[in-house]
Amino acid sequence: GSKEYLVRIPGAFFDLKDIEGVVVYTAAGAPVRLLDFARVEDGFKDVSMASRLDRRDSIGIVIQKQPTANTVEVMRSVRREIADMERELPGNLKFRVAFDQASFIEDSIRDLTKNVIVGAVLAAFIIYVFLGSLRSTLIVCTAIPVAFIGACMLIYFSGETLNMMTLGGLALGVGMIVDDAIVVLENIYRHRRQGAGAINAAVHGASEVGGAVIGATLTSVAVFIPVIFVTGLTSELFTPLSLTVAFALGASLFVALTLVPMLASRLLRGGPAADNPEARRFRLPRPSGAWLERVGAFYRTALNWGLRHRRRTVLIAAGAFVASLALVPLVGVEFLPPTDQGQVSVTLRMPRGTSLEATDRVVAMIEREAAQLPEVETIFASVGAGSHEARAGFGGAEPDRAMIDLLLVDRSKRGRSAAEVAEDLRRRLAGIPGAEIKVEAPETMFGGGVAAAPVEVILKGDDLDTLKSLADRARAEIAQVPGVRDLESSLDEGRPEARVIVDRERAAARGLSVAAVASGIRSAVQGEVATRYRVEGTEIDVRVQLQEARESLIDLENVTLMGPAGPVKLRDVAEVRIAEGPVAIQRRDQARAVSITANLAGRDLNSVIQDIRERLGRMALPPGYRFEYGGEAQEMAESFGTLGTALILAVLLVYMILAIQFESLGQPLALMLSVPVAVTGMVLGLLLTGRTFNVPAFIGVIVAVGVVVKNAIVLIDYINQLRARGLERDEAIMQAGPIRLRPVLMTAATTILAMLPLALGIGEGAELEAPLATVVVGGLLLSTVVSLVLVPVVYAIFDDWGRGLAYRLTRRTGAQAGQA
Repeated sequence: GSKEYLVRIPGAFFDLKDIEGVVVYTAAGAPVRLLDFARVEDGFKDVSMASRLDRRDSIGIVIQKQPTANTVEVMRSVRREIADMERELPGNLKFRVAFDQASFIEDSIRDLTKNVIVGAVLAAFIIYVFLGSLRSTLIVCTAIPVAFIGACMLIYFSGETLNMMTLGGLALGVGMIVDDAIVVLENIYRHRRQGAGAINAAVHGASEVGGAVIGATLTSVAVFIPVIFVTGLTSELFTPLSLTVAFALGASLFVALTLVPMLASRLLRGGPAADNPEARRFRLPRPSGAWLERVGAFYRTALNWGLRHRRRTVLIAAGAFVASLALVPLVGVEFLPPTDQGQVSVTLRMPRGTSLEATDRVVAMIEREAAQLPEVETIFASVGAGSHEARAGFGGAEPDRAMIDLLLVDRSKRGRSAAEVAEDLRRRLAGIPGAEIKVEAPETMFGGGVAAAPVEVILKGDDLDTLKSLADRARAEIAQVPGVRDLESSLDEGRPEARVIVDRERAAARGLSVAAVASGIRSAVQGEVATRYRVEGTEIDVRVQLQEARESLIDLENVTLMGPAGPVKLRDVAEVRIAEGPVAIQRRDQARAVSITANLAGRDLNSVIQDIRERLGRMALPPGYRFEYGGEAQEMAESFGTLGTALILAVLLVYMILAIQFESLGQPLALMLSVPVAVTGMVLGLLLTGRTFNVPAFIGVIVAVGVVVKNAIVLIDYINQLRARGLERDEAIMQAGPIRLRPVLMTAATTILAMLPLALGIGEGAELEAPLATVVVGGLLLSTVVSLVLVPVVYAIFDDWGRGLAYRLTRRTGAQAGQA
């Protein structure tokens, strides 16, 4: 009456017997239950992907951070969560981190920090060797921590963090940081030895070289300005490094002009060393002092000879530069230097249609071969995943694909690089029949902006069959090039499939549409989720399917379809054919394209690309078909183009600063001659170390433009000061050269030795900055030695030209005045 009731009919299944007892229909008054004609099993979904860790079954979980998140912080949080979850796991289950990019980053940062400390210690040692005074060494070395603190403050306010690139900037600049302090302190020390008081020596010594120090620092900082405005991956990598070095140099200039004079006035003692008890206590052994005196005597002789044989001096320097250009083709060229991350990745591609079980058997063979390598620590295999995206759950499973990742032991515990291990494994796996195996060592830690493969040849055209034929020929040609590995084509073979060709008339005669036939086949082969049942709070799908329809093509043809007039066999309304599915067709710039990619082993990218261009250039292509080049070769060309522009701007900026400082157009040209001399040292440095010319090396060339002129600035500035005091030009040169020899050698030696750990590539991740440091060290080493003679000689030549030009202009002006 007055109440409403909700009518509910409970029909949920709670176990398999409930499902088996379902009445499907009634025949002659008797119920026909599901168990009468079907089998109900508690099973699993079809396995589409399998994972193993160290050849034991596992479940792989891929964790990807947000683009703006910090890798190290994310991994630390993940490890804390794993530790909490492990407390709740059964005893036979445990978590293991197979791969952790944060560990490589942490190791790289730790090693870079060590390089900074080692560089600072080496710089301090050089200062002590030259000055022979512990007090002087401590005064100069105060510039290092103070400049670092100032640089870190500026890094913080610029929005950067202490990472591999900013620490690399500190490691790169630790020797340059003390340059200004060395020049200032050495000049103050010279005034003190000449008898000046502590305050006067500090004031006059600092002011005498202040202009030169400011100009030298500005040239060093100016070269980083164009690098900051470079776009693309180069900017992402080297803008933090450039900012760090610029900040550190700016802070060191402030320290050199303020803190160093103050400390020198308080701590530095004057007078000859023989009369100085402190100097006697910390004086270096006599052989070192005698060696420096011999260097000074040799330099005076060389400088005097150069001034008397100017043309010959210039010709010798020019000849050395031209000879170095002849060596340039011997230097390999690539985009980025390979980085040993301690990993090897194996990608397996079986013929299309290969079952997961067959693919898994091949993966097991690969695991056995990998386990025999002494460098391998962890093996993580994913069967049914052809890419990292598929492993992470994107893109679907592929039963004929697999990935095997190998984690190697620490680099200090193995004698071979990851690339060498990959080459060995590639050779071991070459005999596996029917498998296409790609083995590579990930060579860059930077995913975004880096091409998927070093070599990518793109063939464009209209007709797909013609493209396939040409691509096969091109692939065969590329395979002949030495150093090419793991060739792949985007024109993959189609997946084998069973095509059901429905006869529409026969199907219609039996009351079936094409959609009804397709639905019936899908239900028979794949099955349909009819309902769900609940077990202990968990809902489980109940899938209905025909097991027989999945065994063979004959079973598929015998699938029964339900029509309005009764059951119909599939073979009565359709034909089943075996065919190859469609291939993926790429389009680039609105044209069909086939991409052929390859990895490299044992050769640089530029040499391989040149050989490929030569081979493919001999192929006769039909009209409308053409080859283009992508991959790292394209990124390298684009980066080199922008860096070339940055180099030109850096040279112009340095010249403008020098022209303003010296109020001359000719003297800066004499100073800039240090740059071509440095190029000779750069080429020799790369050849001697076996390094290639790449983006970091190109950055090193730009940095060297500002660094190599610093010493020449100090020398020419003092020559001008002596000439302003009334000395003749050659006399001023002969007096200024030996006086400025020690600070020039000190600044060069501290910069070179402080960069040495980076140049040697010591530590994890140091491979990225090693070419940069190698170029700067090689250029600075040779330019310092040669420019001490060459720059004064060219300075004298330009001065003579200027006097001659002024004389001719004066005569012409006088003649015109006489005619008037």
